[in-house]
Amino acid sequence: MSRHFISVDSNLEGGRIVVSGKTAHHILSVLRLRIGDELTFCDGNELDYHAVLADFNAKSRSASAVFEIKKTVQCLNELPFFVRLFQCLPKGDKLDLIIQKCTELGVSEIIPVYSTRSDVGAKALGKRFERCQAIAASAAGQSNRGKVPIICCLHNFDDAVQNLKSLRQSANVLSVVAYENEKNATLKSVVLNQSNPPSVVNLFIGPEGGFTNEEIQILKDAGVFVVSLGTLTLRTETAAIAAVSQIVCLLG
Repeated sequence: MSRHFISVDSNLEGGRIVVSGKTAHHILSVLRLRIGDELTFCDGNELDYHAVLADFNAKSRSASAVFEIKKTVQCLNELPFFVRLFQCLPKGDKLDLIIQKCTELGVSEIIPVYSTRSDVGAKALGKRFERCQAIAASAAGQSNRGKVPIICCLHNFDDAVQNLKSLRQSANVLSVVAYENEKNATLKSVVLNQSNPPSVVNLFIGPEGGFTNEEIQILKDAGVFVVSLGTLTLRTETAAIAAVSQIVCLLG
């Protein structure tokens, strides 16, 4: 059953859900739903509405659809822990892939970071911010999540570290950075060596050129564990997906 995220304030009218614009156009022209077909809507706060299409207007410029709510249930698909990804900006459109796949794996928040070796052209991220949010929403719907990950504004490296220090005040927080030159500690050994399973994992992934030695030292000083993802050298997009996958397997 297909799933779409909605705003309770804008789309919910009593026992009905009313959608218009691009969402309605997608439902009617791409999914080709017709009267009586079922769809699941989610409020983005882990509450699902199972609904049936009751009426529609398929005109592309003014498309609209009305759904009758049949059942409201709690979505139980979210991870029982919070994963925050500090992703240093890669070249081209690789960030799109990282957002998509890490959303599918259950990441709760993604903070793009401009580090020393990040692509210079990536500073134009602001122009693509809406696209990043749309990718996260689409991936969350495709993977039947109950929430759309938070996509934060661009941080420079120093601001990201300061943000991390303020976040570390809460209990059961584990912060790790994947580093290709680390030869001893693995992500698995660090996660499993915690006295209590972390409720929050902060994960730092570098850009194509990796972190500088100075940046790694700054992260260490901030209480971040340096870990290896294995003997192979991974691309930044592969490292993000592999690390999140390991965290989900180890804690999930």
